[in-house]
Amino acid sequence: MSAQANRCRRYQRAEHQIPVTLITSDGELECHTSDLSFSGVFIETEYAFEPRTLIRARFDLNGRPLEMLAMVARVL
Repeated sequence: MSAQANRCRRYQRAEHQIPVTLITSDGELECHTSDLSFSGVFIETEYAFEPRTLIRARFDLNGRPLEMLAMVARVL
């Protein structure tokens, strides 16, 4: 992300890859984050979710799982 785009954001984004499992009614998808901020995270996945879709996300934080309910805000 460019420095100018990052300045226009409400919260600064940090580029960081964290393994994440997306849990849906169709099964589990293994993917990873590409950047995160205080207000959200960008998850790279092959599956195209619709905006406002609710999913469960399980993050692997150095061997410690963190699971939460998430909502798809945007699709690129």
